[in-house]
Amino acid sequence: MTKGIKRILLTALGLLAVALGLLGVVMPVLPTTPFLLLAAWSFLRSSPRLHRWLLNHRICGEYIYNYTEFRSVRRSTKRVAILTLWLSMAVSMYLVQKLHVTFILLIIGSLVTAHILSLRSFEDLTAPEQERSRNRCLALREME
Repeated sequence: MTKGIKRILLTALGLLAVALGLLGVVMPVLPTTPFLLLAAWSFLRSSPRLHRWLLNHRICGEYIYNYTEFRSVRRSTKRVAILTLWLSMAVSMYLVQKLHVTFILLIIGSLVTAHILSLRSFEDLTAPEQERSRNRCLALREME
């Protein structure tokens, strides 16, 4: 694949991920953080300008900063992500009704749940860490 095509595809993936992540801010059924992390990864490899924009975005930047800096997400984000994951897994298992697919989905769901639970909760960060996160977000808002 040529460099130009790869860059275009990664940028398109990043833009789609941002759109889904922003939808997740207002729609509790969509988890925001994974989409924004995918967008950050895509933009890092395709567009330094879009990567910088995303990291400095007043809404999206907080999610990405807390995850990359502290490996943390808010408790409410964890709850929604796990609930959404298992609801979608249950619907998929019901619709497909194949034992091997159900088994694979149970394994994937368990591993993703374990990863989500392994992340620190933002609320459990130390006071200086929470302050650093808040100060960064306030600084970004003042830049607008």
